Amino acid sequence: ITSLSVDTGSIATNSQIVTLSLTASDAIGVTGHYSSESATTPDLSDSGWTSVSSATAYSGTANYTMGSGEGTKTVYAWFRDFAGNISVADNDTIILDQSAPSGSVSINSGASSTNSVSVTLTLAATDGIGVTGYYASNSSSTPSLSDSGWTSVSSTTNYSGSASFTLAGTCTTNTVYVWFLDAAGNVSSQYSDSITLDTSCLYSFEEGS
Repeated sequence: ITSLSVDTGSIATNSQIVTLSLTASDAIGVTGHYSSESATTPDLSDSGWTSVSSATAYSGTANYTMGSGEGTKTVYAWFRDFAGNISVADNDTIILDQSAPSGSVSINSGASSTNSVSVTLTLAATDGIGVTGYYASNSSSTPSLSDSGWTSVSSTTNYSGSASFTLAGTCTTNTVYVWFLDAAGNVSSQYSDSITLDTSCLYSFEEGS
């Protein structure tokens, strides 16, 4: 009995290096495993075998480097036992996606100015695998995947939506920066839009009149 999972069953990845979760059982003892993107059963003499301590119930992980080129990748795994028997292949698939989403943002439907720090962002993005989130900020610094400011959305290849946002500055041109994230963990280029906030200027003028 054997099983293989690539990156714990993830749909997609942006890295050629993935983690294989491997399990097998054998009455005599599992002594090794072999992984490949070829469906051809390996020989016992092939150099790709990884030896493990003989166990009737084996469970472990291994790093595997997939071939280059985006698309669906199928990884096969075989196990051998103490007697030299080779199992039938088990396999799992994952999509290698190294292309980031493309998108756009507009503030208050493209208005040139506003008298409120609260604005509405109109967001749109496309991705071959699926847009899964966005990050909006008053700072132009690209966020990391671990930053708390990411907003998750239902994965879709064509995303459109709106979001409330609070501008940072007053009586000046304010720029809002947005990034999009896809299911493989790719972060898009920076997209931005600007608007002039004039609330404080109007307030100061009224106070002085």
